[in-house]
Amino acid sequence: MRGKQAPKRKIKPDPKYQLAQLAKFINYIMKGGKKNAATKIVYQALDIVKEKSKGDPIKIFKKAIEKIGRASCRERV
Repeated sequence: MRGKQAPKRKIKPDPKYQLAQLAKFINYIMKGGKKNAATKIVYQALDIVKEKSKGDPIKIFKKAIEKIGRASCRERV
């Protein structure tokens, strides 16, 4: 017998930038349930991007995710 299907959970946005997409990325980076470590890694990477590019790290993050998305769509076809 099968039970009910588990309801889809909404991902809460990350506490610093209030972006659900960034929270998803942090969850993807996380290994072995170490969310705090994954969060530190991602935020440190965004700080490095901010220092080197002198721009908004969130815009650069969104642009990179967009490029990756398009590239992976081409591979599937």
